[in-house]
Amino acid sequence: MSSIRPLKTNYLRMKKNETASEPEEFSAPDFYDLLAYCPASLNEGEKSLLKKALVLSRERGASHPSKSGESYYIHSIDVAKIVASEMGLGYTSVVCALLHDIVNEGKVPVEEIKQMFGEQIGNIVEGMSKISSMQTAKIALNTENYIKLFLSYSDDVRIILIKLADRLHYMRRFTSLSLLN
Repeated sequence: MSSIRPLKTNYLRMKKNETASEPEEFSAPDFYDLLAYCPASLNEGEKSLLKKALVLSRERGASHPSKSGESYYIHSIDVAKIVASEMGLGYTSVVCALLHDIVNEGKVPVEEIKQMFGEQIGNIVEGMSKISSMQTAKIALNTENYIKLFLSYSDDVRIILIKLADRLHYMRRFTSLSLLN
């Protein structure tokens, strides 16, 4: 029997025009909701870093819409849930999933992430940013070389897995939007 919980995504948590001009210092419902998807063995230090990542993601990403139209904050939480519950990755990957978009969008420099969260998390987030900046227009023309290039950009397999969770969330989001229309 699988211990994986189905992902419950609530796309209506934040209104489209809601901004982070008055950010909550800490969003307890979002934290406890996300914590339910994480391994039960998280210690207090790991929970503290998870809270810190959640607060930073909310402060820097809540007012900015992602490709799907929802805020980066909501998108990042949903990606973190996929990483934790469906992929079974640990707390480091969950923290990276929360931070990946604010670095990609230039809201927080990688160096600041490394100072706040450590070298390992900073390197994973930086690797995700490198993959995001790759030109993908000619993938079909030279797929094998693209795969080699993609893999060479990542020193840690978690970079690729979190990126896959990111793409999976966008695919689910666009599918649900197309079903509504």
